[in-house]
Amino acid sequence: MIALPIITTLLLGFYFLNDYKKRNKKTDEEGYSIGIALIILILSITCIWMSYYFSNKESTKLKSDIGDLKSQNNEIRDILRELIAKDQKKSKFNTTEPFSIEIHNPASSPYYFLLGNACYVQGKYELAISNYKKAIEGNQNYFEAWSNKGSALAKLNKYNDALKAYQKATEINPNDVLAWSGLGAVHGSMKEYGLSLEMFEKAIAINPNIPIVWYNKGYTLEESNRYQEALESFEHAIKLKLDYAHAWGEKGRTLDALNRKNEALVAYDKAIGLMPNYWQALNNKGVTLLNSKDYNGALNAFESALEINPHSGEIQYNMACLLALTNEKEKAKEALFKALELNNSLRVRAKQDSCFNEYKEII
Repeated sequence: MIALPIITTLLLGFYFLNDYKKRNKKTDEEGYSIGIALIILILSITCIWMSYYFSNKESTKLKSDIGDLKSQNNEIRDILRELIAKDQKKSKFNTTEPFSIEIHNPASSPYYFLLGNACYVQGKYELAISNYKKAIEGNQNYFEAWSNKGSALAKLNKYNDALKAYQKATEINPNDVLAWSGLGAVHGSMKEYGLSLEMFEKAIAINPNIPIVWYNKGYTLEESNRYQEALESFEHAIKLKLDYAHAWGEKGRTLDALNRKNEALVAYDKAIGLMPNYWQALNNKGVTLLNSKDYNGALNAFESALEINPHSGEIQYNMACLLALTNEKEKAKEALFKALELNNSLRVRAKQDSCFNEYKEII
C-alpha cells in the first residue's frame, strides 16, 4: 500500500524529466536538477496525501474503538444503576462506600473494577475474576478489587484462593469491614467455625451497622447449632435492614430449630413477601409445615418452590418424603428417584430416613 505511491511518484518524475529535456533541449546537468526538483515536489504532494489518508483511517478506527468502549460503558452503567435501584449493592459487593458509576477513563483500574462487578451480578464469576485481576494489575493497592475477587472466588468454591484475596484486602485496608466478613463467611464454608466467628467479631468492631455482617455471623452460629445466638444475629441484621429477605428466611429456620414453629412460619411468610422467588424460604416453610403434619400446606409450599427451581434435589427430596407420608407410594418413588438423580449426595441421607424404609431398592 505504501510502496505503490512512491514507485508511481519516481516513475512520473523520470517521465517528466525526459519529456522536459526533449522539449526544452536542456543539458543533462540542467535536466537532472529540474528532474530532482520535480521528483521532490511530487513526493511532497504524495506524502501529504498519504499522511491525510492514514491519519483519517486511524481516526476512523479510533472513533470506532471509542464508540465500542462508550457502548460497553453504558451497558455497565445500566446494569449498575439497576442494581443500585434494587438496593442490593451492599449485599453483593465488598465495598463499604457507594462507588461512582461514571467511567472517565476506559481501560483504567476503576473501569475493570466496575466491569467485574457487572459480571458478578450476572453470575459470570470467572469473567468477574478476570476483570478484578486487570483492575489490580493497574493498582496493586486496590483493596475493593481484591475483596470482590475474593467474593467471586468464594462463589466458585475456590476457598483457599478466596482467603488469600480477602487477606490481601485487609492488609491494604485493615478497616475493610466486608473483607473481614468475607473471611468469616469462607471460614464458615470450610466448617472452621471458630475462625469464622473471630473474623465477624473483627468486622463488627470496625463497624457494627452493616447488616450482611450480622447475617453471616448468624449463619455460622446456625451451622454450629448455636440457635439462640444465631437468632439474635439475624434479628440484629433485620433491625438494621427491615426488608432483608434472607435474614427473615434464616430467622425462620432458626426459630424452627428452636421448636418455635408458628413464629418460624411468620418469618418465612415475611421473607417470601419481600422476595417472591425465594425458593429456599418456600422449601423451609414446607419442611416446617410437614413436621407440623400440615400436609396440604407443605404440598403447596413445595410445589411453589419447584415452580421457581425445578432442578433442586433438596425440594424434590422433601416432596418425596411428603408423598411417602401421605401414602402416595408411586409418586413418592418417582420424586425420590428424581431427587437422587439431581443430587446424588442425598442418597446417604435417604438410607437413614424413616420416610423411605419401603424404597430401599432405589436408594
